[in-house]
Amino acid sequence: SYSANINGLKVMDHTTMPPGAGAEYPVFVANTDIDGNVIDGVKLPRLAVPLATHAGWNLRKQGFAQGELCSLSGSFIPFAKQAAQADPADTRPAIDELYRDEAHYMARIEAEIADLKTQDLILDSDIAMLRDRARAYWQQMTQ
Repeated sequence: SYSANINGLKVMDHTTMPPGAGAEYPVFVANTDIDGNVIDGVKLPRLAVPLATHAGWNLRKQGFAQGELCSLSGSFIPFAKQAAQADPADTRPAIDELYRDEAHYMARIEAEIADLKTQDLILDSDIAMLRDRARAYWQQMTQ
């Protein structure tokens, strides 16, 4: 079995020379919402109006230190397209439970874009790109 001690990170104490290794440096996973997406921070439209869970971490699979953190590589877990097709063990909503259709999804995207712009978190030059990417993302995830 894999031991985190092999690659354990230590907080360095630079008050002495040479610097000494202090306590283990903890790695935390952020709190998530019902969709499995991070709660805190600036949410770009893809996360604020989700079609999937986007995690900034991933676990290793069987045969490769199963269950251990995979070097902070992110993961992407799509929502089921329709509730009727969803895995009963998946507690996240299906796309058809969140949005009536593409127009409803895009209206939510537009609201998020407007909110980000009001807060000066995006530039005017970002808006068309965010819109286009959201539309393409909808097509990719629902076809």
